[in-house]
Amino acid sequence: MIKVLIVDDDSLTRIGLMSSIEWEENGFQVIGEAESGEEALEMCRRQVPDIMLTDISMAEMNGIELIENIKEKGYDIKIIILTCYENFSFLHKALHMGVEDYILKVGMMPSDILKVLQKVKDKYWSGFLPDKEKDKENNYEKLAAVESVIMGYVDDEEETKGLISRYSLRIPEKDYCVLQMKIVYQTENHNYHLNSILCKSILKVLLETAQKECFGEIVQCSEGEFAAALTLREEGEIRDSYYRLYLLAVNMVKLVKQSLGVDICIGISSLHYGFKKYRRAAEEASEAINSRFFRESANGVYELHQTVETEYQAGNKIIAGHVRNIYDFLISNNREELIRSVAAIENEIRENKMNMQTARMYFISVYICASGVLDGMDGMDLSCEEEMLVQGKQILFQGESLNEIAEYVKNYLLLAADKFAGFKTRKKNAIITVVLNYVDSHYAEEISLDSIAERFHINTAYFCKLFKSVTGKTFIEYLTDKRIEIARKLLKTTDLKTYQVAENTGFQTPEYFSKIFKKMTGYSPKDYKNL
Repeated sequence: MIKVLIVDDDSLTRIGLMSSIEWEENGFQVIGEAESGEEALEMCRRQVPDIMLTDISMAEMNGIELIENIKEKGYDIKIIILTCYENFSFLHKALHMGVEDYILKVGMMPSDILKVLQKVKDKYWSGFLPDKEKDKENNYEKLAAVESVIMGYVDDEEETKGLISRYSLRIPEKDYCVLQMKIVYQTENHNYHLNSILCKSILKVLLETAQKECFGEIVQCSEGEFAAALTLREEGEIRDSYYRLYLLAVNMVKLVKQSLGVDICIGISSLHYGFKKYRRAAEEASEAINSRFFRESANGVYELHQTVETEYQAGNKIIAGHVRNIYDFLISNNREELIRSVAAIENEIRENKMNMQTARMYFISVYICASGVLDGMDGMDLSCEEEMLVQGKQILFQGESLNEIAEYVKNYLLLAADKFAGFKTRKKNAIITVVLNYVDSHYAEEISLDSIAERFHINTAYFCKLFKSVTGKTFIEYLTDKRIEIARKLLKTTDLKTYQVAENTGFQTPEYFSKIFKKMTGYSPKDYKNL
């Protein structure tokens, strides 16, 4: 029997885990349950479990600290963590500490838990049985077959059908898009180490995001690269199908970031029909994702605008101009133009007698633009935005009134503009605060406008304008005021000579110091000292 220890500070969760799984029938024995990390460590001292199933967020000693203690003490325990969506900052760290897998508490089912437990059991305790090795080999062959079809390596339709039949592949034949996904190596990602557990976790998030509304396959192609062929379970208009798959890709990028702290980008093909088109679809997805070298995407998803224009893409060109303008109005907090833009979109929809699905598509594009602006504002209080987000999804996707949708999007844009204006002000003030603190500590050193701009990686002209707008003084005025302020104190409270005061306050010569001091105080340093 594989010995299991359950650790969770919620008694109902522990009871549920204990009672909902047929442990012994599946080769497991629960040797105990703990309500805290401290109790779990004490139980490990008495009897070391083979597997520990632990909550990651607990009072006093959380799951991360428990794992660290287990590693320090040298216990050979395979760890599976339980987490909620709001605990993903912990999860990101845990993945780098060698945990085997994780299970989401939201919607957690006994079958999900047993599946993960069985996977760990098979990995470490099944031995080298021929049937297990054969299963593993068959799995590799299946993954290779999926990749061959999705990436367009197989060009023969009969061969494709043969692979689908042999390995029971979920490869869509009609109204599908091919997606290629890569981890983005940015400075904010420098702290994660790419390993198999992290890649599996990314794949798991991608699969969980897609499975509710899509039919298809997602596979890891290489280290940090993934591919998918997806179609919607429910058929709809071509432009609607494409746009829903596009929104799914946007959601994938967002959830991987929220879940694991990792940025990915996605290239999406146009909509295709038939197995023969997989090579073309794969080429489109590849070209789309490679286009990120030349252009940035606010939401991490790249389309190939040079492909044959679909009905959706034709409509998208119309809205694209509006979205570009709205983005400019958002970051400049031009409320009047934002209101006019929403009205212009609404009028365009009415004049062209567009259907409600197309209207939704237009306004969802605008919504994504505003959402992208808000997502980039680290450290801002977005509680109001979160309330509108919950309300907005219902209005955007279910609202039957054009006026209602337009009114919501307008209010959301105005909120985003206000939030971004506050964010810019806070960011500007933060930069200047850092500079002021530096000057207050280093006034005696050789400091110049250029040296400060270089030190803090700011354009000199921009820094001059920013400093004056925040402090009301030029940088040189502030630096000189600070030096004279310190010089006054030194003259009154010490026996330092004039040249020594000049040296201690950053003036290059005593003569220049005396000249500036008299200009600003009306006294020479000597006269001021004797006052």
